[in-house]
Amino acid sequence: LHLQDKQSAKPATTFCSWTWKYTLEIVRSALAAWAKESNLQEYDVSIWLCYYCNNQHRILNPLVKANGADDLGSVFEKRLQRCRHKVVLLDRVVRPAWMTRLWCIYEAYICVLKDHD
Repeated sequence: LHLQDKQSAKPATTFCSWTWKYTLEIVRSALAAWAKESNLQEYDVSIWLCYYCNNQHRILNPLVKANGADDLGSVFEKRLQRCRHKVVLLDRVVRPAWMTRLWCIYEAYICVLKDHD
């Protein structure tokens, strides 16, 4: 998978639930393996990593004025519905770091609640 420049940006096709505890290599290799296994061409996949749209640290910081905190759930849900694919990225099968993050579990819950794949 490749990072593209701003001019190449396009709407996200895939939502990825992940945690900052993962290295860039874990994220890159897992998403590349998922795309290959799903018979998707790398350049046809645009990944949405939630942090860049819903910065939880910024939203929760009382010293920072952050737009979207009051309606974060509905904003997140609407953006999620635009993605064709939803991927949960695990660093390992037994006790993955992903399972320790409440926000990650919330993301998966919304996907299941709204009957997303």
